[in-house]
Amino acid sequence: MRPEKLTLCGLGSYTKEETIDFTGKNFIAIVGDTGAGKSTILEAICYALYNRCTNANTSFPLIADGGNGTMSVTLTFAVGNRRWQVARSASRDKSTPVQRLTCLDTGILTIGAKAVTAEIQRIIGLDYDTFLRAVVLPQGRFQELLRMNDRERAHVLDSVLGLDQLVQVREHAKTLQGRLKDRLAEYRLHRRRFLDDPAAALTAATDQHNAHKQRLQRLEQARRAITGARADQQRAATAASALAAVKETLPAATPAGAAEQLHTLARQARTLDGQRTDISQLINQQQIEQDLLREHVAQAEQHGGTVSGTATAISTLANLGEQIPQQRKRTQQVAENATAIAAEQVTLREMQQKAAALEPGVAAADKTYSDADTALTQVRQRRERATGRLKTWREKVAELQKARTELADLEQAFSAAQDKANEAKGLADQAKDEQDQSEHTHTALTKASAAAAAAADLEPGAACITCSRPLPADFTPPAVPDLTTADVAREKARARAEKTGRAAAVAADRVATLKDESLPAARQRVTTAETVLNQALLALREVVADADLSGTDEQILKQLVDDTATAEGDLNRAREARDEIRQTATAAKTAFDTLSQSHKKRIAAHREQERQVLEQERAIDDAANRLAVRFALTTPLDLAEIHRQKTAAEAHQQHLQQLTERRTKTDEALAKLRQRSTDLDKAYAETITKPAAELRDKLMTLAQRVSAAAAAVDLEQPATAPDVHADLDRQAQWATELLAHTQKTFDVCATRIGEYRQAERNAVDAIALACRAADAADEEGLERQYLAVHGTVQNLQQHIDRAQAEMPVVSALQERIDTANGTVDVLAQLHAALADSKFIAEAVRRRVQALLYQASEILYSISGGHYRFAPDFRILDLDTNEERGVKTLSGGETFLASLALALAVVELASNATGHVEALFLDEGFGTLDTSRLRDALNALTGHSATGRLVTVISHMRSITENAEHVLVVEKDLTTSRVHWADAEERERIINDDLGRGLLE
Repeated sequence: MRPEKLTLCGLGSYTKEETIDFTGKNFIAIVGDTGAGKSTILEAICYALYNRCTNANTSFPLIADGGNGTMSVTLTFAVGNRRWQVARSASRDKSTPVQRLTCLDTGILTIGAKAVTAEIQRIIGLDYDTFLRAVVLPQGRFQELLRMNDRERAHVLDSVLGLDQLVQVREHAKTLQGRLKDRLAEYRLHRRRFLDDPAAALTAATDQHNAHKQRLQRLEQARRAITGARADQQRAATAASALAAVKETLPAATPAGAAEQLHTLARQARTLDGQRTDISQLINQQQIEQDLLREHVAQAEQHGGTVSGTATAISTLANLGEQIPQQRKRTQQVAENATAIAAEQVTLREMQQKAAALEPGVAAADKTYSDADTALTQVRQRRERATGRLKTWREKVAELQKARTELADLEQAFSAAQDKANEAKGLADQAKDEQDQSEHTHTALTKASAAAAAAADLEPGAACITCSRPLPADFTPPAVPDLTTADVAREKARARAEKTGRAAAVAADRVATLKDESLPAARQRVTTAETVLNQALLALREVVADADLSGTDEQILKQLVDDTATAEGDLNRAREARDEIRQTATAAKTAFDTLSQSHKKRIAAHREQERQVLEQERAIDDAANRLAVRFALTTPLDLAEIHRQKTAAEAHQQHLQQLTERRTKTDEALAKLRQRSTDLDKAYAETITKPAAELRDKLMTLAQRVSAAAAAVDLEQPATAPDVHADLDRQAQWATELLAHTQKTFDVCATRIGEYRQAERNAVDAIALACRAADAADEEGLERQYLAVHGTVQNLQQHIDRAQAEMPVVSALQERIDTANGTVDVLAQLHAALADSKFIAEAVRRRVQALLYQASEILYSISGGHYRFAPDFRILDLDTNEERGVKTLSGGETFLASLALALAVVELASNATGHVEALFLDEGFGTLDTSRLRDALNALTGHSATGRLVTVISHMRSITENAEHVLVVEKDLTTSRVHWADAEERERIINDDLGRGLLE
């Protein structure tokens, strides 16, 4: 894991957002005053990755006190060849936190605190505790990995160096072996679906296919010969059959005695033509008589009208004589009805005026009632609002009392919590002082123990291991102090300090929660309740005015109840007055409406009567106008004139009837003559035209067949038939010539049919010869042989195709089977080896030895060649060639050993998993002398030169001078800020520190 960019806000002393870009930087020094916020940067990284801080199981202690109560951190980091971005936030107000992890290369998103932490742990390959001991080394925990017992150290190294992956490899090998066994079984089952030996099958099928292919070619040659002969036979048979069919049609189509029949019909036709001429002359004579009578009738109709027209005029004149007296009577009745309607209209106007006079009183009564109803509604609404607002006011009074009680309880709890927090802090401070004292005592005893161990073998006169001067004669090696009691005391002091520290933190959190959250919220609830109560009181006063609110609800609302009763009485009185005047107005309107309806019906009846009189008048005038001019009437119509014109019309009708009877007789005579002519035409058609046409049709059919037969045998065509309107004698001559040509054609067809039959017999002989050549008894046997050989050839070709298709498939499948067999065996051996505890133990031992070797080389380098690691994580003092326990080391020696071990862990972990590519160190360099410090810095520089990130938090000038980049942390009254120092600022920092004597 290598950080690229860190953005934090609201965390520790960083109340405002700050961003640190680690891109392209390998060796970084973070400098700043004590409390500026340097270590908070490491806390931000831990929080981003694991949602925790380094000294507690939760992240809430990291939230800045001076901010808005919310902290947020966004970290972009790289693992291998992929980049990730994690974003987290937390708030004291319990708002929804942000927990999000995004792969910037694939876009895959993970959300939720637990899910994000688990995914990051999977990506990096380190849990939280291991991360703090191998990657981020905060203040006070730098030497933990060095001082762990074997079991704890094994757990850390398993994760960091990837030793726990051996178990995963073993289980993965077992899983793969099971999967490959299933896949191998599938391969073998699939192999059984193919030919055992596709290549051999291909050779055998090819040989058989070639032999049967030659036999098939001979059979196909015979089939072609038979097909040709069969075609010749078919053509000859078809030609013979077709010609025989044509030949047989000639006798059937030849009409017997056709020429003689045509001559007889010619003689009969001449007799009937003479009779038709006589009838035509008589028809002409009757036609002349008929035309004369039509002229006389037309003249009579022109002067007096037609028969039907005269009859219509007589009927019209008779109707007019009856309708005129009746029309005059109806006209008199219409005039009388008009007078009565006018009198009734006067009465209606008087009744309407009376009803209209009552409407203002009705409107006034309605308004009085509406005003009373509105007043009652308003009073009731005020009463309802007052009831509701009174209820709300009483509820808000109760809520305010409850909020004040809760606030008093919380203030009492806050006072008690402060007392407990002060007490817990005092205990924690006391425990911390005791821990510091025990650490100081333990360090002094450790140094004394180291000195005693170093001087144990020295004698008077020997060189002092410190100043190289000779020891005095009375020198006695100091006694080795008992470190067991000091260890126990230190561990107890540490445990008590941690316990009291946690208790103090919990108590402080409780006080902070009450102060920052519970008490402000309770005070806000009281303020809100007071505001709401005042609003409810103002709303209540709007409807109850100055009523005494200390009384009961009935007493407070009494005035509104009385106002409601008064308004109800006013409404009842207005309703009674309104109903009385409405009844009077309704009676007047009902009388008016009744008479008005009757008057409307009378007017409608009168108008209908007027319409009928006018229509009848128009009908009489129209009838008089439609009369012929000879019988026209003058206006106004007179009954005597109508009678005279009727008599004249009847006389004219009698004259027309006489002329019509004479014309009818002439028409009947002419019709009889025309019928006689029609009968003669029918007789001619039946006896002459139809028989002649039938004979012609038969001869035409015969001519067509003779023409077809002549064309089939290459003879000349018969003579062309005469026109259909030619005389029957000419048609009789053509019939004689056609019959002679028919006999000649028939004889030639018979000769040609004999030739075709002989060709058929020759083709049958050729077919038999082809069958014998193919060793077949007949065509059916030949066809059976062909189908059998053809099917065999196709089957063999399918075998060839299958063998050719299966050869590469079987080869590839067999290769997979062989490969899978070998892989399954290898996986089984791998699983067995990894299941062997001795193998695992040996792998762990070699890993640990590699770590110790790497750490030993680094320690040797940074200690100036004075120390190495022994095989059991003890320290080998090369000056005395003795192994020393970790507890015997001084502060500087402990720091060097811890640094060497941390660098070795990062180096091996990076080589093993590729996931650890950064190291963060917080303080600790102050315990080193100048030469050791230079060696340590050279080791860190070399470590960063490999491309890994090394970040050191320190006040020391040497680190600022040697670091590739310097990150300056500054704090003002509101927040901490960071920036990268340029060359000038970097030089100034070094000089200022030298001037103050703050850097060694």
